[in-house]
Amino acid sequence: MHDGRLTLDEIEAIALGNLALTLSESDRRAVEKAHEFLCGAIERRQLIYGVTTGYGPLATTYVDPTQSALLQKNLVYHLCSGVGEPLSRPHVRAMMAARAISLGRGHSGANPALVERLLAWLKADLIPEVPSRGTVGASGDLTPLAHLARALSGEEE
Repeated sequence: MHDGRLTLDEIEAIALGNLALTLSESDRRAVEKAHEFLCGAIERRQLIYGVTTGYGPLATTYVDPTQSALLQKNLVYHLCSGVGEPLSRPHVRAMMAARAISLGRGHSGANPALVERLLAWLKADLIPEVPSRGTVGASGDLTPLAHLARALSGEEE
């Protein structure tokens, strides 16, 4: 990946399995640095929306860092509400590539192991089943991404 950006033709080639997605060393370092920053902020008990606080109206409710992982897990469970026929393999591959590219920019604080797992699954053509219908939120990506997250954590097909 170059500068965290790919063309639509490159995304299509990845979706069809005709192009491998890789991260540059600078992208990998950015992901590691952002993750270290996030871990440090959690350790310092900083208020971070959805990490050390609740969501929505509970955004001012402090969540102890020892409960942060459970908070994230429960959010994924809550959002796994998709139904219907599964999305096609190319659609899920495109979604996985888009998520890896986004996380690879190093702004999210994601664990580097997550990004590596996404890339490895794409390379091995290990594609989770993601339902085609059902979403919450204006962007429409939360439910499909929750199903991807459950698969990446070993809890879904």
